[in-house]
Amino acid sequence: MSSIVTPKYISGRKAGADLSATAKRYTALQLEADGDVNTTGADEADFIGFLQNLPADTKGAEIAGPSGGSKAIAAGTITAGNFLKTDASGHLLAIGPNETARCVAMALESAVDNDVFEVLVLQPTLQSGSSVVGVSSIAITATLAEIVAGTEKLPGVAGKSIKIHAMNFMANGSFAAGTAIVLEDSTTGTDYVSLAQAQLSDNSPLSLGSTGVTLGAAFVDGGAVGEGLTVSQTGSDFTTATDLGINLLYSYV
Repeated sequence: MSSIVTPKYISGRKAGADLSATAKRYTALQLEADGDVNTTGADEADFIGFLQNLPADTKGAEIAGPSGGSKAIAAGTITAGNFLKTDASGHLLAIGPNETARCVAMALESAVDNDVFEVLVLQPTLQSGSSVVGVSSIAITATLAEIVAGTEKLPGVAGKSIKIHAMNFMANGSFAAGTAIVLEDSTTGTDYVSLAQAQLSDNSPLSLGSTGVTLGAAFVDGGAVGEGLTVSQTGSDFTTATDLGINLLYSYV
């Protein structure tokens, strides 16, 4: 199993029921009216995250929330990259291409029924068909020259910051000499993600959780308001490769 994306923990919530059974670990949680948490219902709108510990009733719940990683439990066949919804047991199902449902996570690996697998946790967002409402996807090609120069590839929007929900990468040719390729805020230089040179080999896919893929503060918190997203490098200038293909799932917030 690949290394998990670092969880973003939510603290200060108590279990609203006994969640101490082993089978409850990694189930999806909903936020109840009194502020406590419990196992989600089907297609849950009040999803808050995934349970990491096994608290008894009224005890503190450790929750992996949106914008980080978690393990979850599959309720059927899931393919890496699927958008996911909850079932009545707090397990996850793939959202079908002609279905409208609340997306709470994206699968980082494939799974079958009852598997524990890795996900990127998302804010619950209505998905209709293959598109998440308010979330856009884009395929970007950054040439070697653009990476060396540092080039804005996604423009900023006045009054909004860029929030990246998921991403994957594919090198066209092997990158040599440099230290890392970075996706960063166009002005502040705060990283969304850094890709280590050692993993930037020809036709080797990279995604969240891959070795050498390091998430930065802008991935967790969003970029600066009004600023775009730049593809750049650290260390010596990269050589030999042709370009880097980048697929982003993002929103302006």
